[in-house]
Amino acid sequence: MSKNKFIIFVSIVLFFVLTIKTTYGQNLTPIVNKKIVEKVAYSDPTTSDKPAKNSDAETVEILKKRVSELEDQVNKLKYLDEKVKQMEKLLTEKTALTAQPTEVKASQPVENAANNTVVTTTIAPNKSSEREETRREIDSLAERTKNIETALQSELPHGTHNFIFGGYGTGRYDASPQGNSFLASFNPIFLFGIRPNLLFEGELEIKLSRDDVTGQSTVETNLETAQIDWIAHKYATVIFGKYLTPFGDFVEHRHMPWINKLVSNPLPLREGDEGGLLNFSDVGLQVRSAIPFGDRGQVLDYSIAISNGQSYESDEIGAGTADNFPDINGNKTLITRVGIRPFSYDSKIGQLRIGASVLKGKWDKTGTHNLRATGVDFEYQKKSLDFRGEYINLQRETPFGLDRRSGWYAEMSYAFKNIDKPFLKNLEPIYRFSAQEQAGVHERQHSIGLDYWLTPSVVWKMEYTRERLVAGPYTNGAHLQLAYAF
Repeated sequence: MSKNKFIIFVSIVLFFVLTIKTTYGQNLTPIVNKKIVEKVAYSDPTTSDKPAKNSDAETVEILKKRVSELEDQVNKLKYLDEKVKQMEKLLTEKTALTAQPTEVKASQPVENAANNTVVTTTIAPNKSSEREETRREIDSLAERTKNIETALQSELPHGTHNFIFGGYGTGRYDASPQGNSFLASFNPIFLFGIRPNLLFEGELEIKLSRDDVTGQSTVETNLETAQIDWIAHKYATVIFGKYLTPFGDFVEHRHMPWINKLVSNPLPLREGDEGGLLNFSDVGLQVRSAIPFGDRGQVLDYSIAISNGQSYESDEIGAGTADNFPDINGNKTLITRVGIRPFSYDSKIGQLRIGASVLKGKWDKTGTHNLRATGVDFEYQKKSLDFRGEYINLQRETPFGLDRRSGWYAEMSYAFKNIDKPFLKNLEPIYRFSAQEQAGVHERQHSIGLDYWLTPSVVWKMEYTRERLVAGPYTNGAHLQLAYAF
């Protein structure tokens, strides 16, 4: 690293330390949008300092209970509505009877003095008080009906007022042998409730970049996701549109900057244009859910997707991945993933999740060459310790032979949240090793990082990377990032 780059890096580190010191010295407590954090975060449910995310099974049970409560309210509303109709009908009948002449025998006979005869007098009953009482009861029922309708209007989602805007962003500094630069990105997320069981979600990626052709700086905008989620059954959610590729764990759950504990991605899980093995998103139809079993926290989850699949920049071995929309060959790719959490939340062993994924399809324009990928992933958490990893093996048929690619990573971190010191309890050191092999090139990378969590959704990250090709020289890199979610 050159002297100028080193000076810049040290300056930024000092700025980072002073920022933390200022925040700590003034005893500032950043305000977190807890509702959005709990909705978006994919964190350990056993940790107490960060908002716990319910498992899919628990979420289903909560929704079932809420739906049951709303159904009870709807039944009450129907009953009261029927009661109002009955009372109105009764009032109409009584009003009609009042209009007709009605004779009722007097309780006592009256003598006619002139004829010395006994006559029966007609006495009209007091109808007005009875009608007023009936009307008051109807008004009371109508008011209660209106209150229930208002309550239901506020509980049941409607498209006109069930809209949530969230997202995340970053500020970043990178220093490497290729140069050093400041960068920034912003990812707005839109959630729109159409019906209680129908949701639209979309995400944009807006980042600073440089045009490879013209060499000019530009603002790049990409459509990350745009999908409709239909909760067809408590154990089946149907997704249609552009979604994150349901292969492995990192792409769907870990690549967001405020969740990824390091600034960089593992080598095999860099985005396609950066040299990774898979595209981060795909277009198609997907069914997924989680099925609870045993004690609380024991869950079996699955994903089955039919999509356009991957394509590549050329037929050459080692060619980079490319987007595939619209589909270049009309053949669809099948992606399946199954995961399991075998231990309950109360387990003294800790939390373990294991998953396996398979992708199979055609990648070329003629639809004659096969593409197959398999992968396994795991995550183990116990108190402040977090240990995770993922392995991917990919084989692509080409006119020049079989294009074999593979990669894996393992990452370990330990949060100091149990230390009773305001500054130290927000620190979390991380180490990751990742490797990738393709086209005869063997790449290795060591990454050491230190995070300072200002809030559960705002984090300062520092990372040092040491990378090399087999039998080649080491290259060093330094990265700083402020990542936040809202």
